[in-house]
Amino acid sequence: MDAIKNKVLKAEFNKLISELAWKHLQQSFQGLDVLHKPSRDIYGNSRLGQFSFEVKGIFIRGTFHGSANYSLTLNDDKVAMRSYSKTPKSVVTLRDDLSYEDTKIEPAKIFLLSLVTPHIVPRSKVFIDERVLKINDYRSHSETYYNSCVLPGYTVYHPRILREFSLSQFTFNTYQQFKSWKQEYERLLRKYGQSYEMFFTFTNCQLNFLNHLLIVNSSIFIGKKHLIGLSILS
Repeated sequence: MDAIKNKVLKAEFNKLISELAWKHLQQSFQGLDVLHKPSRDIYGNSRLGQFSFEVKGIFIRGTFHGSANYSLTLNDDKVAMRSYSKTPKSVVTLRDDLSYEDTKIEPAKIFLLSLVTPHIVPRSKVFIDERVLKINDYRSHSETYYNSCVLPGYTVYHPRILREFSLSQFTFNTYQQFKSWKQEYERLLRKYGQSYEMFFTFTNCQLNFLNHLLIVNSSIFIGKKHLIGLSILS
């Protein structure tokens, strides 16, 4: 019963915050049609303003990486990162006696929570990812699977490393500039399996994430078309 009561109180509190935030916007930006013009919501109810928003929860801390990756903290941690599932992944360590240790980690959660101290971010460990082999992937990599017993529908395993850098974090001056940076970024990925992170990593495998963002962003802002130079990567 207490759990239901708490859920109701939380919903009412979130609704109150939504209403107060909306009133604050209207008072701060008077005369804007998008905030003051009468309209109807998706249920046909009258409202003042052309849109509304809904508070989903209250948190005391958050870290953000690009437009869709984030961690939010209250009593526990809520984490979301594109291309990385929340399922724990295996990190395999081979010992001198050829035995191994299999440790489970959540790469995206570790990374996003570590952004609380952005100047010292532990680099991702190589982990084992698993997925179901689809027909299109099988056709695209037929030479890889031809001499194996693996068929579409089988579970396949491959090593991955979380890529801390993302081009989507930045705003480019022109499309041509974006294409130039993307070309360098993709060439780094093909050659090293990572991009600009390695140029800002300390010897103890700690990444100065804040410094690398500031340098890349300032380079883009002043119009540079790359950070390293394609001739160096050739």
